[in-house]
Amino acid sequence: MEKLVTIATFTLPSELSVAKSLLESEGIRYYTADELTVQSYNFLSNAVGGVKLQVASSDANKAHDLLVAAGIIRPEKDTLTFTEKITGHPNFRKYLKVFFTVFFLIIAAGTGVILYSLFTDNSSTSDFDKLARYDWCLKHIVYKGEVYYPDTQASEEKVAFRMIDECEEEIDFESSGYVVIPGFGTEKTFAHWSVTQNKLKIYDADEAALPLNGLYTLALENQRFTLTSEELRIVGQKTFNKY
Repeated sequence: MEKLVTIATFTLPSELSVAKSLLESEGIRYYTADELTVQSYNFLSNAVGGVKLQVASSDANKAHDLLVAAGIIRPEKDTLTFTEKITGHPNFRKYLKVFFTVFFLIIAAGTGVILYSLFTDNSSTSDFDKLARYDWCLKHIVYKGEVYYPDTQASEEKVAFRMIDECEEEIDFESSGYVVIPGFGTEKTFAHWSVTQNKLKIYDADEAALPLNGLYTLALENQRFTLTSEELRIVGQKTFNKY
């Protein structure tokens, strides 16, 4: 038997009648598939792909043209899906390669910007602003050649045991102009700070332990700050961003 070709599909068997009559009038023998199934259970039409009208392969073109001319089926202008059209384009692989190259470059650039903002200082922020922007660990103060380490009395921040390089006490520069300095055998010192003639000024500090009031030259380098006045040098290490 010659191979059968499906030339049209219908949702219900009743829709076959006109097509059958037309093929019969032209002497074309036809066959149907799944007609009885759909006739018995209409709801299975979509599941089985509808009722299929089939003819021998040698009659397929003629039968198809007859049904198209009668308006029973539409002419097959383009049977390719949108995806098939795109992937079948001769330059598809080239375009795909360019797309992924650009995509990964954008991802890499975005990641770089994020990492840079996390691990480096913003160049548009002055060094003085960075004192208020970040948390700083007070490492030590040098006064008259002697090194003094923070030793705040009754400090809640002070711990009996700490990890190597862990910050024990912080110096806190507030954007409001207040500065909190750890004590040196004393309680914390509360003072004010401001910027004057490109120098940092600390004032209103209790100088019972060290002469903290004065004008300081600020140097920031490698996550570390140094404040140097005529009498002493304050050294701190960056810990975290405040905001």
